[in-house]
Amino acid sequence: MWPTNGLPALSGEFLYVSSSNLDSIYELSINSSTGSRSYVNQFQVESPRAICGPIAIHPSNEFIFDGMLVGANGGPSSLDSLDVGDSIYSGKIFRLNKPVLVAGGAGSAAGIALDPPGRCAYVTETHGITRYSIGQHTGTVTALGDTAVGPGAAFAIAVQPNAGSVVLVTRRDDQQAYEFTTGGNCSLTANGNLLLSTQSSDAEEVAFHPALAVAYVSDPHLDTVFEIGINPPLTVSLLGAVTPPISSQYFSESAAWWFIRAATFSIPQRAHPAAQRFPNSLSTRTDC
Repeated sequence: MWPTNGLPALSGEFLYVSSSNLDSIYELSINSSTGSRSYVNQFQVESPRAICGPIAIHPSNEFIFDGMLVGANGGPSSLDSLDVGDSIYSGKIFRLNKPVLVAGGAGSAAGIALDPPGRCAYVTETHGITRYSIGQHTGTVTALGDTAVGPGAAFAIAVQPNAGSVVLVTRRDDQQAYEFTTGGNCSLTANGNLLLSTQSSDAEEVAFHPALAVAYVSDPHLDTVFEIGINPPLTVSLLGAVTPPISSQYFSESAAWWFIRAATFSIPQRAHPAAQRFPNSLSTRTDC
């Protein structure tokens, strides 16, 4: 049985944007014919809290998960699970469960990725990756433990959308992509790392192609997007790189960042029949 919150069918298309400045998630409605957006609501999270951006939508579209830094002056991270409204409340966000504090360390949550069935959540933070299990009918999350990513803080994370067997992670001020394979109880096993460039650079956002065994990593300092192949049995290799023909460093950085976000938007949600009722929910974030 697929996850459900027991309410009437969802309807409409929505965009969710988190703001680190206003401690809020903005809910926008999307016109399915024109793509235009209109304001629906501002969901204020519990204070004091500063959201540093990462949010993820459950494959059933019933729940939204929000990684945050508790307290404006620093403190332990937490993962918040929120409910997406149905029927006349479609698209609106409601408080479902209390945020779950991360026991293993402090620092801002930088990225969130869910496995394809929506049973596991992986959150990148200062101390590495925190693994959570997800209650399939309530959206409740339970912290399971931490997985280290090299000697520094983990940044972006993405899970292979089809099989969900490969997880790629980047770190700030690092030129590598770190590969993990998934296992039972949301476990992660390190499977090596891939050097993307010998130049001093900063691999940042990462996303998988929705259908092909290919992933992409952006590097705003080199104005480059790297293409990574996923090879059997679950190993990765560098296929190539592309540099957009953009002269402005500032614009080039923005282009690389949002290119990766656009790739994650296109991932289809065929695995969950419930998701077909609400097929075009998108999530993004403000730059922290």
